[in-house]
Amino acid sequence: MQLGQKRIAFIHNKFPIGGAERVTIDIADCLSTCGYETIIFTGKYEPEKLPQNIPHHFKVIELSEVDVSNSKADTVELIKYINDMDIKILVSVVIELKYIQMILDNTACKYVFAHHGSPFWESQIKVDNARKRRDKSLGSYLEWLFLSYPKYHILKTHKRRFYKLYHSSYAKTDRYTVLCDDYKNELVKCMGLDAKTNKIRVISNMERKVEKVNLNKMKQILFVGRLSYSDKRVDRLIDIWEKVYSKAPDWELIIVGDGEERKNLETRSRNVNLERITFAGSSSNVQPYYDQASILCLTSTFEGWPLCLTEAQANGVVPIAFNCTAGIQHILGPSGTNGFLIPCFDIQAFANKLLGLMKDEALLAQMRMNVLAKSEEYSTEVVGEKWRNLFEELLQQS
Repeated sequence: MQLGQKRIAFIHNKFPIGGAERVTIDIADCLSTCGYETIIFTGKYEPEKLPQNIPHHFKVIELSEVDVSNSKADTVELIKYINDMDIKILVSVVIELKYIQMILDNTACKYVFAHHGSPFWESQIKVDNARKRRDKSLGSYLEWLFLSYPKYHILKTHKRRFYKLYHSSYAKTDRYTVLCDDYKNELVKCMGLDAKTNKIRVISNMERKVEKVNLNKMKQILFVGRLSYSDKRVDRLIDIWEKVYSKAPDWELIIVGDGEERKNLETRSRNVNLERITFAGSSSNVQPYYDQASILCLTSTFEGWPLCLTEAQANGVVPIAFNCTAGIQHILGPSGTNGFLIPCFDIQAFANKLLGLMKDEALLAQMRMNVLAKSEEYSTEVVGEKWRNLFEELLQQS
């Protein structure tokens, strides 16, 4: 099969902006060694945000409009590119393409939707946003008590709506990928799919091997990620640090990332006079932080397959997270061996476990070796082979 016959494409609204785009870069790099050419279509290309320590084996094509997922003009452009470049497979990572049927009707390419999160994460955002509004006024609280709470927690009408949307999306795909077996099982059940003949494939995110892991760690606790409220909930980490920092005066907390919550988090930290906490901002190269940190904390409400956890493991940094999704459970399980899983969303339990680990150097050293071994499960060789098998399967059907 010639190179042109193995040309595939990924599509993102903006590139790169976060974990989903990092995954695309990793897949492109892995596939470049076995005869694939990768094209990345995006509405906005920001090359200065590309990771500095990762090879780039792809070509980026910037489309006319930023909102690729909802743009008919971009769809027309995309169809021309797919046909002119003889692209065999189109992979949409995370974003739902409003005009995907138009693409399928006017090209011969296969279509893969890569679900980068936990199933029905959209409904959780609605719940959390409603919960955030409830304390603003008496009227907001009453709305939560009598309307939002019954709707979200008893009737669950919002989630049933997403069942239908997911099924509609799934029906248009040639393959649909998820990050772990539990996510597949949930979708099969909720969408009423056949357990044996469905189009869902399980492929976790891959993690690059760190060639020289620094085991001489500093007494640092690390957070790496977007500073947003609905999912990341870094405000919980501020509460946890408030409980432990005075009991471990030689430790510090470093928060790497940016987002709409940063100002609120910095204000909150100042208001309670927290010490030894640094807001480092965003960085295109987080490796120096992983080199130095001993522990990584994640306090999210939901996650699909948080790359910061596997990045931490690959660097010998011991992760702690709330046990809020199957993806986190898969990465950190069993708790106490490959990291710590904390009951959702018990701030005191998280603080107790964190403080205990900070004060137990022997346990920290043992777990450092455990997590390094665990990271081998997500190697580029293991996960890359699954992507190659998926693409070869589809190419044989062309």
